[in-house]
Amino acid sequence: MLEAGIVSRIHPVIDWFLYGVDLIEIVSIINVGMIMYSLIKKRRAEKYQSKVIEK
Repeated sequence: MLEAGIVSRIHPVIDWFLYGVDLIEIVSIINVGMIMYSLIKKRRAEKYQSKVIEK
């Protein structure tokens, strides 16, 4: 079914899960996602603080 394109090639994320992701990779992907989220959150907080200080 994967090779026929019935289930696959609908969405890249679905294909990524269908063709196999090791459990070790999932842990590292979640870790990188959390790091990116914290960096974005920190930068937004710094921008907000700088705007508050300017006023």
